Amino acid sequence: LEVHSGDRFASSVSEAVQSVITVVANDGHGSGCIITSDGYVVTNAHVVEDDTTNLMAILDEDVDKKIPLKFIRMNEAVDLALLKLDTTGMLPIKLAKAEDIHTGADAYAIGTPADVELGQTVTRGIISGKRKFGGHQLIQTDVGISPGNSGGALIRPDGLLIGIVTSEMRSRKVD
Repeated sequence: LEVHSGDRFASSVSEAVQSVITVVANDGHGSGCIITSDGYVVTNAHVVEDDTTNLMAILDEDVDKKIPLKFIRMNEAVDLALLKLDTTGMLPIKLAKAEDIHTGADAYAIGTPADVELGQTVTRGIISGKRKFGGHQLIQTDVGISPGNSGGALIRPDGLLIGIVTSEMRSRKVD
């Protein structure tokens, strides 16, 4: 992926909303994050699953306007997929480094929960902790996450992408 020196990145929550899309697949939808101005998008592999030829993007509130997404590659071990919009001039989200993620800091999730009509919904919480699981660094947060948010952005208040929303864990009732 090529980042151009003149590229501008989302620098606030409201700008980052423009950098999150709805990814529509045969079996439903999820979310995705624009990471380059020439249209590369990262999402979860489980959003794409086996549908690598019929992927579409919804960029804003016009849910009837769908744009084709090209499948580039997938890494199921880390639940990530790379897609491409055939466009330029997009406002990407800048990726954070591990040292940019701090427990107790504010965090925002942007995605499309439940229905494509709810695209680019924003919820807020904090980073509850950083955890190692299966050799991977995970971010624990209390930000509201719903089905369809998968592949969406977890950002700081300055718009920096600190994670990709992967799943919701619910507490277990002890009998």
